[in-house]
Amino acid sequence: LLVVTLFSVSAAAEGEEQKVYYKAAFGNIFEYTVENGEATIVGATIEKGDVIIPNELGGYPVKKIGEKAFYDEYKIKSIFIQSGIEEIGEKAFQGCMYLTDIELPRNTTKIGNYAFSNCEGMKTVTFEKNSILGNIQDGAFEACFLLEEIKIPASVITIYPCAFRACISLERVEFEQGSRLERIYSEGFAYCESLEEIELPSTLTTIGANAFK
Repeated sequence: LLVVTLFSVSAAAEGEEQKVYYKAAFGNIFEYTVENGEATIVGATIEKGDVIIPNELGGYPVKKIGEKAFYDEYKIKSIFIQSGIEEIGEKAFQGCMYLTDIELPRNTTKIGNYAFSNCEGMKTVTFEKNSILGNIQDGAFEACFLLEEIKIPASVITIYPCAFRACISLERVEFEQGSRLERIYSEGFAYCESLEEIELPSTLTTIGANAFK
């Protein structure tokens, strides 16, 4: 069960988004904005390492984790992202060095540039079955040093530059049956020194420079 406490809110100036503080169980505090009836998490103060991203904040559905929302939050050990999250912003979890595992909901359509880069302790990245994710953006999982395997959803069409660059423990890359992958751009899997072989989908048309350097 989630025990919540709502904080008082100061009125925002005209034309500005309103920031609201929300206290969840275990002492973690989320900061969020509301626009067009939807909430975006824009910051957090983490006291306990197991973090649950809620479906609602203040009665508004949470659709997005904003840019740098959890940037360098060293206390985070695990993240559970509810099914309603459609977008994870640029550098949202960058530098969360003790984050070990994450499952990404099927409804997530965008993972921003460097969203999970430099999560040095990341061991497991799982995409929920029937994911509709279209692309894996620049540096999204770059320098996740302990990541050993990844299964790319069939829905992914493009793997952008440096997406898995310097994942030095990565041994296995699997593409889901029915993969629609068309492009792997430059250095997509560069410096993955443990990756010895990979079976690429027949739909692939473009492999960028040094993609597997």
